[in-house]
Amino acid sequence: MFRRRIIPPMRRPLLRRGMLGRPPVPPKLIEANRFFKNGEFDKAADLYEELAIKAQERHIPQAPRLFIQAGTARIKADQLEMGMETIKRGLNLLAERQQWGALKQMSELTISQLRDYGKKDLANELTTWIDSCVPADIKKAPEWIKGGIGPQKQIRLPSHCASCGAPVNPNEVDWFDSQNAACGYCGTLLIGE
Repeated sequence: MFRRRIIPPMRRPLLRRGMLGRPPVPPKLIEANRFFKNGEFDKAADLYEELAIKAQERHIPQAPRLFIQAGTARIKADQLEMGMETIKRGLNLLAERQQWGALKQMSELTISQLRDYGKKDLANELTTWIDSCVPADIKKAPEWIKGGIGPQKQIRLPSHCASCGAPVNPNEVDWFDSQNAACGYCGTLLIGE
């Protein structure tokens, strides 16, 4: 008589944190956001820039935003020249990727932040730099005209990302639909109310 061979049950692979619906968040990003929130801008800038360089090498979409945040931290730490270079590096990366709408939005947000920090001369310098590096035909394109800071969405998002601790600005997130967005730093889903 033929005996049937016993087949062991299939084992499922262990699920990592990133596979449960949330992307894995680098601990350095959490630490950088904590430093920024606590006013330790030198330390935050170093970590943001390190993360941005690695993200650029790996073609991760958050690289420009990380460079801009590193530059913002440097400006808050009174490292004005290094801060402007780092901000321009992030904006230039958007231009190289031809993400014109994102370039307009991020540049307008950064210029607005610089003015809020009382750095009007740096805001004017950045405005002039953007005007010189964006081609004239792009400035007439619909994605440039539609890009930029629109009216504030009425959806309430959490004030900080639950995964990485980054501050959440409705104008800086990537909206999926009218209610849900992704954190601009780590990509975690932010559910609006």
